Amino acid sequence: MKYNQYNFEEERNPIPAAGAGITAITRLIIIDHESPMDTLLYSGAILVLVITLFIANSNQMKRQS
Repeated sequence: MKYNQYNFEEERNPIPAAGAGITAITRLIIIDHESPMDTLLYSGAILVLVITLFIANSNQMKRQS
């Protein structure tokens, strides 16, 4: 665990790329939304990333100190 200047433990995000991936796919949908099938696939990918973040941040997946 890392400690900040106030000696509080900082939580580490287990999957930082998932948040960036959600942002990137959302921007892709905003820019390229001509094909409904592609938009549906991108939305499915966002759903998978959100579920991954939920599982990774659940209490059962957190490390015991």
